[in-house]
Amino acid sequence: YIPVLAISFIMAKRRLNDLDQSGWLSLLLLVPLLNLVMALYLVFWPGSAGSNRYGPKPVANHWALVVLALLVPLAGVVAAISI
Repeated sequence: YIPVLAISFIMAKRRLNDLDQSGWLSLLLLVPLLNLVMALYLVFWPGSAGSNRYGPKPVANHWALVVLALLVPLAGVVAAISI
């Protein structure tokens, strides 16, 4: 669980920096009920339009990455059903 926890905090910090917020806000994910609000904020709030104080705007995902992100969960569901 420790590597998963570390990776989730790293990804939350990167997303918060994209939103022009401090990475320290990722600690709100440890607070019950507030973590739900924080997760929804990280998932649905649009990032800053251009460069911000944490760096340039992130590059857009390549189309192959989007297809892969859709196929991997689908393959998992098919594998679970087949078992």
